[in-house]
Amino acid sequence: MYFKRPMCALCLCFVFLFWLYARLFPPWEAAERFSEGISSEKVLVCGRLSKLEHKNFSTVLYLKNISLKQNQPSDERVLSTEGLIAYLSDPGEEEKLHIGCTLVLSGEYSLLDEAVNTGNFDARKYYAVRRIYGRVKKAKIQSVSREYSAVEDALFRLKEKTRQVFFYYLSETEAGTLTALILGDKTALDEEVKESYQNAGIAHILSLSGLHIAALGLLLLKLFKRTGLPVWASSLCSGLLMLLYSMMTGLSTSTVRALIMFLLGVIAQCLKRTYDLLSGAAFSAILILFENPAYIFDSGFLLSFFAVMGIGLLYPLLLSVFKELARSRCFDSLHNSEKLAVKFVKNIGLSLLFSLSIQLATLPVTEYSFFQIPLYGIFLNLLVIPLMTGVLGAGVLLSIAGNLALTGSETNILHLIFNLISTISSTIASVILRLYSFLTGTTGSLAGNLWICGRPLEEQIVLYGILFLVLIGLYSFFEGKRKKAELSEDMEAERKLEVHYRRYCLTAPVIIGLAVFLLSFRRPAPLELHAISVGQGDCTLVYGRDTPVILVDGGATDIKNTGKYRIAPCLKAHGISVLDYVFISHFDADHVNGIIELLSDVDNGITIRRIIISSVVPLMEPNANFDALKEAAADNRRLSPEGVPVMMMDAGDIIEAGELVIDCLGPDVSGSAAWRGRDLNDNSLILYLRYKKNGFSALFTGDMSKETERELLERYRDGAAYLNPLSAPVTLLKAAHHGSKSAGSEEFIRLLSPMVTTISCGKDNSYGHPHKEALKVLQGISGNRIYLTPRDGEITLRVEKNRMSIETFLNDTE
Repeated sequence: MYFKRPMCALCLCFVFLFWLYARLFPPWEAAERFSEGISSEKVLVCGRLSKLEHKNFSTVLYLKNISLKQNQPSDERVLSTEGLIAYLSDPGEEEKLHIGCTLVLSGEYSLLDEAVNTGNFDARKYYAVRRIYGRVKKAKIQSVSREYSAVEDALFRLKEKTRQVFFYYLSETEAGTLTALILGDKTALDEEVKESYQNAGIAHILSLSGLHIAALGLLLLKLFKRTGLPVWASSLCSGLLMLLYSMMTGLSTSTVRALIMFLLGVIAQCLKRTYDLLSGAAFSAILILFENPAYIFDSGFLLSFFAVMGIGLLYPLLLSVFKELARSRCFDSLHNSEKLAVKFVKNIGLSLLFSLSIQLATLPVTEYSFFQIPLYGIFLNLLVIPLMTGVLGAGVLLSIAGNLALTGSETNILHLIFNLISTISSTIASVILRLYSFLTGTTGSLAGNLWICGRPLEEQIVLYGILFLVLIGLYSFFEGKRKKAELSEDMEAERKLEVHYRRYCLTAPVIIGLAVFLLSFRRPAPLELHAISVGQGDCTLVYGRDTPVILVDGGATDIKNTGKYRIAPCLKAHGISVLDYVFISHFDADHVNGIIELLSDVDNGITIRRIIISSVVPLMEPNANFDALKEAAADNRRLSPEGVPVMMMDAGDIIEAGELVIDCLGPDVSGSAAWRGRDLNDNSLILYLRYKKNGFSALFTGDMSKETERELLERYRDGAAYLNPLSAPVTLLKAAHHGSKSAGSEEFIRLLSPMVTTISCGKDNSYGHPHKEALKVLQGISGNRIYLTPRDGEITLRVEKNRMSIETFLNDTE
């Protein structure tokens, strides 16, 4: 029975205490407190080198046991913390470094970046969980100690040399993938390969886990046994080698969990005791959390342990239900059949159940952390996981033979043999990796491959867990009753129990389906507006129960890959997979480059139905961004062979969609020639959005200047019908030109009299946005609440029938 595990139950109680401690004392608060004590960017840092990586043409040092002094004569304090990251200004300096040495370096300290939108990667929290509380840029080494860790440094050198072996025998892309698979080093992993594995649902093979440790550990154990060594000696040798291998590959939480469970398994074998999977997992969790309670927040830690729980808890349950249902009249004959074809199908079914049990157990973590589910991943893993044995075997063989083949300069028979072994093993690895690429590419091109599910609420996760605990508890109850009935030989009790158990088996799939539905259900407000923080640029998301999904602009000039790292994750976290309308105010990069990225990445799971631009754009001088957008739209054939349609909008045009009405207030191409003397900013598409149910309104102004505002005011006073929406105060104003001094005239702002104003710009931008004069004008409107994306992050405005609420990502809800 599941619950007759006192060690497991005790460990789970401790896990809860660790979780409570981590919630009360989050590690990222320690990082912020440490940063508050540093008043100068220039610092002098002393620390122990624990890890060295090569990233994007830079060398990254991971330092522990930090002592930090500020380069200020007036401040002699020495601050201490657990860890920092340093980026060497001269990568050549790494040659004098050894893992475990103590070094002193100078540089510029800063906190790591925090997430500013829902769904964005939070580097500050990610590294704080790993006890790294900041970074030092432009680092220069001042001194290095002679003492270092001989074992750690030797493992690092072996890892670097093995990496070179992979790149010598394989193509760059395949070598990067194999380096991640065998060495746990993803710095050389091709970004497209990483994304294709994630979208196909097989990204777990890129992280060292129980699959790697168990396969290699058991292989070593068998090899040592075959040499005639006793069990204890074979276990000791294989355990020691797996420990060194885990140290070489970085000791990630999933690797440590798998290593501890492997060591417990071999110890149990030596002591001739029964090994329990769940108790082993619970004990390893305690050891990891005892060393660092913050790992309770780490998705890798949670995925690793929930996967084990799926195998130990859910798989027996699903298997029992499957067998019970297979005994029905329709399938009874097939269930007992000895035909090879039937056995093959049954084995496929059992493999699917095994994969499904892991998917169900890890589903809350997957939805909360990644917001998407690869629907074909369950089936793809049936091919991928069995082939992993071949990849691991070929990779390990290539590591050993390749290192020996590339050692020394002599060419003798041994070098030729090792080179031949390396060539054969690299060919095997290459064939399997190419098959993986083919499979991921094929599934990625299939319709409905990615289900964008969004991020669930904590209440939904708790409810999901409760439903599964009920299922597991009932299963354990029935198993106990059945054993008692069998021992007592009470036929009547057995018959009644079977009736109840069959009802349970018929109900279990329904409860599982209900749990998945409740976890994945998303109910937005009738109307929501999200000012997405993209840096020095603009992007606003509009959606709701009564409306289509709309994106107004999307780009930035100070953030690289804005579409990939800021916009797309935010859309997915909100459960957005289809953009019905994408409006582009004008074609400056800070309004459009993120949208071009979304169009170009056809495998990101986001579909754009149509793009709306101003009809003035084709009439202006050629624009590189406009040409790039047209090309990307034509090449994006997710919905149509012709690509994404690019449509024009002129002043006076109206779009009615659901409960929304979208009026175009400018530029007026057909009725005026004023556009001919304007630049891109002043020819911005001006949109007025109205919500029919309660009169909520929003004005999107692009980058228009005060001159364009004056022109609008003149035409409004002259009675231009398409400007009638300006006769009533606007609820939400997206401030023009990022709060520039050249936009937002007092007369125009007073006419609008906004209740809420959002200003989108970059933090500490070189333009000085928002300008103090623009803020003064906006602050002069009584009741106007002003929100800035660099200060507040994503700004969310939810509109219900009779109320409106505002929430900011970086500050408290209002």
